[in-house]
Amino acid sequence: MATNILSSRLEKRENDGLITRQADPGDKRKKVYTLTQAGKDRLPIMLEMIAWSSQYDPDTNAPRPLVKRIKTNRENLIRDLLNRVES
Repeated sequence: MATNILSSRLEKRENDGLITRQADPGDKRKKVYTLTQAGKDRLPIMLEMIAWSSQYDPDTNAPRPLVKRIKTNRENLIRDLLNRVES
């Protein structure tokens, strides 16, 4: 992905209140992006969209192991993903 496109998308998500941007403590020239609570709260919706697309879109790129976890153990998957984001 071109850096200008990535920058534009990150800026939009920041303006939407889904992420925050801070300077990297180790390198002030770099930025660190963190999910806000609103961003975290969207996780179940995103997982539902992935599950839906795996069922109805024959061209989906959703990874099969992820789809299986969404269908069989959604709550643990959500917890694992949030733990990963927060660490």
